[in-house]
Amino acid sequence: MKNEKRLKLLGLLNEIVERRCPQYLAALGSGKILTGLETLAIQQAIADELLATGLRDDDEPNERGLCLESLIDFLSREQERVPNASRLEETNKRK
Repeated sequence: MKNEKRLKLLGLLNEIVERRCPQYLAALGSGKILTGLETLAIQQAIADELLATGLRDDDEPNERGLCLESLIDFLSREQERVPNASRLEETNKRK
């Protein structure tokens, strides 16, 4: 069951990035650690999707909204898990 949910979330993530910020598709599919800026941009795209399609009439999350919230949380946890690597990558890009 856990793998099914993971696959569903991965498909949803790819769908949103492809539609809302396709410039990050390569970074997402590269297997490398996302930079802080990439993560933030993808989280913002997911948040935009949440507001557009993830809320019921009473502004509580629907099933899709709960999945979108899970994606935002996952990206936040991953960014916290490897903050130094992400900062190093961003610093190297500026040079």
